[in-house]
Amino acid sequence: MWACLLLRRPIAGLGTMLQRHLSMSSKSITHFDVLGVEPSFTQSTADLKSKYKKLMVEFHPDRHVSSDEEVKTEMAEKAIDVTRAFNTIGDPLSRALYLLELR
Repeated sequence: MWACLLLRRPIAGLGTMLQRHLSMSSKSITHFDVLGVEPSFTQSTADLKSKYKKLMVEFHPDRHVSSDEEVKTEMAEKAIDVTRAFNTIGDPLSRALYLLELR
C-alpha cells in the first residue's frame, strides 16, 4: 500500500491511482475527451465550467461515501481527471498551450 508522506498515513488505492495516471498519459485520451467537448480554442469558458460542474456532481467523492472502496477509488480517480482537465482547458491561455502540445 502506498503512503502519503504529507499525511503520514497509508491511503487506500493510491498505488492504483498512480498506475492509472501513468497508463492514461500513454493513451490518447485528452482533457477535451474527459470533459466531452471538441478540441477547439473557441470553447466557451462558461460551457466548459458547466460541463465540469455536471461531471463533478456525478463523480465527487462525497457522493460515494457509502460505496465500497473500489467504487470510491474509481470515483476519486474520475474526479481528479475531471478537475485536471478543467484546470488545463478552462483557462484560455492554458487551453491554447495544451492544444499546441497535442499537435
